[in-house]
Amino acid sequence: MNLVIGCDSLLIEQSHAIRQEVFVIEQDIPLELDRDGKDSVSQHAILYLNCQPVGCARLTISHRWAVLSRVAVLDAYRGAKLADVLVNALLRYARRQHVYYVSVLVHQYLADYYKELGFTFAKGGEMVGKHQLIELAISLETPANVVTA
Repeated sequence: MNLVIGCDSLLIEQSHAIRQEVFVIEQDIPLELDRDGKDSVSQHAILYLNCQPVGCARLTISHRWAVLSRVAVLDAYRGAKLADVLVNALLRYARRQHVYYVSVLVHQYLADYYKELGFTFAKGGEMVGKHQLIELAISLETPANVVTA
């Protein structure tokens, strides 16, 4: 298993191929909703097994907060906790970038999965295609200018 994080054209192309299979074909999400224009300004994690890309996730950073999105694993590789590897790798990456807050929009049925990874409910989400999403978030560290009780 190998995982690469970056923002080059090959990683974006591999991410698009996985997302096409998972989101557009399997979940019937319109391509234009998946291709939101943020790929070129995001970090992409690609997980390889036997040199083949089998999973992806995206992290879009804006100052000290980020949005985790587009977490997808090809059907043949599900059940092996590969999504955990992708999400945890991007959370570690976010910490190294001094991000202190990461949010994610997910299908309602995935809420418990993300809660096991440390995310908490943030707010009701939105409709994406035919899918109702909710927002979850995780705090990675306390920013220096925030006083906690």
